[in-house]
Amino acid sequence: MIVGAILATISSANASILSAARVNFAMGRDRILADWLNKIHGRYRTPYRAIVATGVVILVLIASPLPIATLADVAAFLFLLTYALVHIAVVVLRRAEPEGYDPDFRIPSVLYPAVPVAGFLACIGVMVQMGEDPAIIRMPDALFGAGVPLPTFEVSLAPLSVVQLIGIFIVFISIGWWGLYARENARSTSLVGEAVAPAAEKTEADDLYRVVVPVANPNTQRPLIRYAAASAAAQEQDAELIAVNVIEVPPQTSPAQVEEERVERQQELLQNAKSIADDLEVPLRTRELVGRSASNALLSVIEEEDAAQVLLGWAGPKSRREVLFGTTIDPVLEQAPCEVTLVKDPTETPGNIVALAGRGPNAPVAVRRGAELVRSFDGDDTSLTLLTVQEGDGDVPNPETVGEELIADLAEQAGLDAEEYEANVVVSDTVRSTLIETVTEYDTISVGATGQGTVARALYGSIPNDIVANAEGTVLMSRDAREQEQTLREAIAYRLLSTEQNERE
Repeated sequence: MIVGAILATISSANASILSAARVNFAMGRDRILADWLNKIHGRYRTPYRAIVATGVVILVLIASPLPIATLADVAAFLFLLTYALVHIAVVVLRRAEPEGYDPDFRIPSVLYPAVPVAGFLACIGVMVQMGEDPAIIRMPDALFGAGVPLPTFEVSLAPLSVVQLIGIFIVFISIGWWGLYARENARSTSLVGEAVAPAAEKTEADDLYRVVVPVANPNTQRPLIRYAAASAAAQEQDAELIAVNVIEVPPQTSPAQVEEERVERQQELLQNAKSIADDLEVPLRTRELVGRSASNALLSVIEEEDAAQVLLGWAGPKSRREVLFGTTIDPVLEQAPCEVTLVKDPTETPGNIVALAGRGPNAPVAVRRGAELVRSFDGDDTSLTLLTVQEGDGDVPNPETVGEELIADLAEQAGLDAEEYEANVVVSDTVRSTLIETVTEYDTISVGATGQGTVARALYGSIPNDIVANAEGTVLMSRDAREQEQTLREAIAYRLLSTEQNERE
């Protein structure tokens, strides 16, 4: 039993050191403690300085003359104090409702604020009763060395106990540290004021056209923001761009354990996005996020902002592993309820733009993207061509007429005047190869996303996928908004029925 107790003690002590180190790390990150603690080990990805500092403090306490039982009681006293403050924090957060505060669970209204208040009072009640030995301060019987005998003085601080006295002493040290150092250096401010007197809620226009633009590469940042600005400028209502950067952390790492360098790069990237938007004279907000999944974080932002479109830079499929297991792009393309536009190799001079005019569900949005670009870049030697390739095997009597009608219908849906585009109807027996060969003659290609999923594209291929693989210039792949998610039966039926149609387009 003794051996088991020793092993259990070592195990719990190890867990305590690791958990306490994370607290110290977070306090260092927020500048409440020294920024020296905010350092992640290059190989093991752990806050090693915070762990070492915590271990040293624990060893010093163990080596102190205080009995182990007293140290344990003091630790329990401080834990209870922490729990009491957590109950208060629930009330403060609930009343202040800071931006981005969206907990997975909220105390039901019937139990709020009774449960937090009861928890706070229960913690205080236990703390008041802790400790058996009264706090007595004894003056030594000699000062300044031996030979100067003095009478012994005893000062009783009852009803305070020794445990309570030590705990209160630590609390006062913490308050002094906050007042003298942390208050001026801490990054975040208290929400108590907002909880006591909540600020008036911000009123925002409900009809804003919001475009979410994830930014990660400084080299493509400016053209992506300009493309998003082109979409925003084409809308009749007011518009707003939202630049987002996500720091992705592995599952074994806490989201709080983000190196200072990565945070600084993120802030620099978003500040650069703000400067670009100012140059283009478009309204832009920035959001910096940390999460385990970049795609989930982006989907959350899209939902919170009620975005009308998300525009992402894209390198195209790079490897077999990405095709089989997906990338950050795939969940956004498949699950986002708004319009999605993927941009491969964006440039600030789109040049000659071609939009594919087909009968697929995403052909209209592809034409709209092309129209937005040609209007935004008007005067930069930019032109727009609506292209369709029709089969010439004799099944359709007048393929040229069918193609012209198709282009005219899509141009009308996009609000294009006749002088804003050029129609190009190509008749060929080999639709796929002719289409791919024709579009590669243009600088920028706008194509509707296929209805097939990642695995289907890998096994059977698709025209948009082949265009992305063969095009040397800029490619925009777009899909329209989805008002509601498809059921499994609807998705299977759509993919089976649309395969042949996509091949023809």
